[in-house]
Amino acid sequence: PAPEPRHGPPIVLPPLVVLSGLTASVDAARSRIQEARLTASIYDVEIQKKFSLAVACVVFALLGAPIALRFPRGGVGLVIGVSFAVFGLYYVGLIAGEPLAENGKLTPFVAMWGSDLAFALVGAVLLLRLGTKTGTTRSGEWGERWTVLRGRILTAVRAH
Repeated sequence: PAPEPRHGPPIVLPPLVVLSGLTASVDAARSRIQEARLTASIYDVEIQKKFSLAVACVVFALLGAPIALRFPRGGVGLVIGVSFAVFGLYYVGLIAGEPLAENGKLTPFVAMWGSDLAFALVGAVLLLRLGTKTGTTRSGEWGERWTVLRGRILTAVRAH
């Protein structure tokens, strides 16, 4: 059967009623999107944190070996003190990155892996420096390196 025709004039809503309803719908949708982004960001931070904490073990080993070899007679107090200092700095970096990533100021990757990358770089530099010998702890090592580098630059400039 065919639908029955409607009797009477069509119902027309005033434009303000339509706009206010539409505005409320858009605002509600924006709110849901913002909430979904925040939830996704929190989960992404947790995922990145789990992986970065696993890699931190390797980073601490990379950092600890050169420090232990640099001060062989440091004793237990130095080892414990340096361990607490390194772990404290790492933990502050990790905890400070969480709210920055959750609020969207940093990406979760940068916020959670930043401490790992920074300490890995320090550890790599310390490992690379293990092969260099210095006469005393007060040596002019950087001064000596600068003199050698300056000599090489001057030689290269004179050659051209």
